[in-house]
Amino acid sequence: MRIGRTIKFAMAGIAAASLVAVSASAASAASLGGDAFAGNCHAYILPYSAMYAYGHVDGPANECKVDLWQVNTQTGGMTHTGWSGGVNTWPEYHNDGVHKLSVAVSDINTGQVGQGSWIF
Repeated sequence: MRIGRTIKFAMAGIAAASLVAVSASAASAASLGGDAFAGNCHAYILPYSAMYAYGHVDGPANECKVDLWQVNTQTGGMTHTGWSGGVNTWPEYHNDGVHKLSVAVSDINTGQVGQGSWIF
């Protein structure tokens, strides 16, 4: 009986760990990509509407900042939202085959800054 009880507890532990892993990744499941990392912070791009997206950051409160960059691939012109004071940036236009977005993240406690890849 001891072996059966040990197996039950082991299976329960595995199931609980799986649920934690799934819930932790659910926040970024809808992400468009462009992940950026710095210290304790993780930023990525989320859809706002069919033609707009915004930057989002996960990490300790008051430690992580996010900035969303936009480039026009035909003219080379760039704009950005500036470092957000919260977990989201203002939305920027994209998804037209011309504009690309990239998210930057800053961990103000470690001084680290990361930049994500450019996405359409």
